[in-house]
Amino acid sequence: MEIIDIVDEHDTVVGSGDIRTVHKKKLLHRTAGVLIFKDSSRKEMAIQKRSMSMVNAPGKWAHTSGHIPTGDTYLEAAKKELQEEMFHGIPFPELEYEKLFKIHKHGDGDEELITIYAVEYDGELAPDHGEVEVIAWVSLEQLYGELQDEKYTETFREVMEAYKSISST
Repeated sequence: MEIIDIVDEHDTVVGSGDIRTVHKKKLLHRTAGVLIFKDSSRKEMAIQKRSMSMVNAPGKWAHTSGHIPTGDTYLEAAKKELQEEMFHGIPFPELEYEKLFKIHKHGDGDEELITIYAVEYDGELAPDHGEVEVIAWVSLEQLYGELQDEKYTETFREVMEAYKSISST
């Protein structure tokens, strides 16, 4: 069972617990996410359809993200999640990570502080089918036009609204 940190509103660690207990009690904890853009124009990004075996939001579209194990940084966790979910069984490239923002997410029945990073990558992606059913490239214009659609996770919708507010795309 994965152990994660419990944090306060200022992102100060106030305890730790196994992931199931933290979720059940709706305790504030950390996650890291990555938005994968096809190129520097940032007009197109890779999204993933969550596996039907996932506990939270199965079958919904989202960005790459995951919980931060106790002792890891946001960036370390972002890199691990990206490698596990999107580069399964293929070489993991050296990528530049740009920290975009941090939000306090209340969606999907969960309380999380999420730090979001961006990478630019136009190569092969290989999903871990235990977590990701399929990957799709989609334009931001299309995403913004259908962002309230229930096919996206609440978390993804919150992240993309935050991204929209800081980008000129």
